Amino acid sequence: MVIDHGEIIADDTAIALKNRLAGDRITVVVDASDTERARALLGLRGSQISDGPEPLGIAVSGRFDQGRQTLPLLLRELDADGIAVQAADVRVPTLDDVFLSLTGRSLREDVEVAA
Repeated sequence: MVIDHGEIIADDTAIALKNRLAGDRITVVVDASDTERARALLGLRGSQISDGPEPLGIAVSGRFDQGRQTLPLLLRELDADGIAVQAADVRVPTLDDVFLSLTGRSLREDVEVAA
């Protein structure tokens, strides 16, 4: 259950809320020349695909269901397409991510405002 300013804004288990509202985030770092192909491949299985510079290249990320199970499949697909992955990461959402998704602000922001 998530409560904001004394009002229930979501009523489900923590796991269900994380899966439904936040989703796992997969990031792969590729060479800049492979950015568009990596975005296209990630876009076949995920949503909210974005990219940005990283020290090793370009980080391409997206939201995925069951990120830990999906990452090995994505790595095989990227390799089969000739895209070298410099780094890869799966970020599982937190309850703060769920709160941010529901309210547009972090739980930490509420604590800082209260202080």
